Amino acid sequence: MKPIFVLPLAFVLAACGPSMEATLVFDDQCWALTDTLSLEADLNQGPFQAEVELVLMQDFPYTHLHLMALWEGPGQAPVEVPLRRALLTPGGDWLLKRSAGTYADRFVPEMELPVGQAGRYRLSITQNMREEAVCEVKSVGMRQLNKP
Repeated sequence: MKPIFVLPLAFVLAACGPSMEATLVFDDQCWALTDTLSLEADLNQGPFQAEVELVLMQDFPYTHLHLMALWEGPGQAPVEVPLRRALLTPGGDWLLKRSAGTYADRFVPEMELPVGQAGRYRLSITQNMREEAVCEVKSVGMRQLNKP
């Protein structure tokens, strides 16, 4: 259940312009609890803001996706933020865009990610739904929205 393509798990993409990105693509379309997507940035001011992109297969069996975000940086205790994303309307219709057998979603999680002092910060995201792998997930990505 390892991702076949990982752009950086704990790697800084310096010199990529105003935004930095990281993506996990799952070869078996299953997101294991241990599969972590991380994005690092050298910051001197905040707050930090990131956009999350999900690509789910059309047979994804859940109405919501639960994620856990972990924010780490110099001089501060790590902060865990649970995230919940609705995927269907109460009537059962997808809220996501469908294309070629997949559903895609981009969203900016509502979370405060403070930058207390200049240094290297890391935002990590894992699935927080169950201990077993969550299947019918093609990929998950993150993109920094504000300039470092």
